[in-house]
Amino acid sequence: MVCPFPTGHEAAEVATWVTTRGSKVMSTLQRHADISALAATTSFSERSRGIKKYLAAAFDDKHDKDNTEDKEETEKKGMGCFPASASVYAKGLGPVRIDEIQPGDMLLCGDAGAGALMFSKFLGHLHLEAATSADYVSLEMSGGGTLLAVSEEHLVFAARSPEAPATPIAAGDLRVGDWVNRVGCDGGLVRAQISEVSKALEDGVYCPLTEFGTVVVNGTLCSCYADALQNVTRPWLQRVATTHQVSHGALLPLRLACRLGVSGPGENEPQGIHPYCRALLSLPIVAQGVV
Repeated sequence: MVCPFPTGHEAAEVATWVTTRGSKVMSTLQRHADISALAATTSFSERSRGIKKYLAAAFDDKHDKDNTEDKEETEKKGMGCFPASASVYAKGLGPVRIDEIQPGDMLLCGDAGAGALMFSKFLGHLHLEAATSADYVSLEMSGGGTLLAVSEEHLVFAARSPEAPATPIAAGDLRVGDWVNRVGCDGGLVRAQISEVSKALEDGVYCPLTEFGTVVVNGTLCSCYADALQNVTRPWLQRVATTHQVSHGALLPLRLACRLGVSGPGENEPQGIHPYCRALLSLPIVAQGVV
């Protein structure tokens, strides 16, 4: 795939970004040079111990008491979830509360581009806090009786008009008149218009991950991911890939680990953000985008 280099206004934006970020980039390169020089004067065993120490720190759930609250708050800004009362559809079982999903369940998901539905294996929760109450965006569809409660950062496949292609949009950016993808009577995806947007306090925080990366919640097609990289990706980069696609690619190692049986849902899943997601959210480029 060939992508044209940005020109005009986009080129000016790139130039501004390079100017403002240049010093930081040079500082990073200097640190890498210092590390390389240090590596040349240390033994292999010493370097190995340093690498192990870094990896242990990246996945360690024990945080310094002075920084724990700020770090967890930053991480949660990059996570999106559903309340415990949300409903998913499991193959052979029908509608199931999201807090009752079991290992091995096949959950209904879909492809917004193809307008098709399918089942995909439940791989575990990216974020799980059963005893926590959280603020959610409550979306009511035309016709009444249909509500979707979802956190502001979570991506929902929607469009501004019934003819426009559905793209992943953060729930907090949705408004009355937008169109979402819902499960139709014919077994495919149909469009439904949002008639009301409100706020709601709900119990539970759940973010299920499927192999395909999407999940149908309360009859509405949603991404399994949050809009954690919105402020990081530039407009000209967003033409190449959406935040959903970037997130799905970033979690490929986790999905492979689940497929190989190294990781996956268990009877007693750990509470909080998944360690792999916590490590991703701690990366400088992501942390700068979610603050």
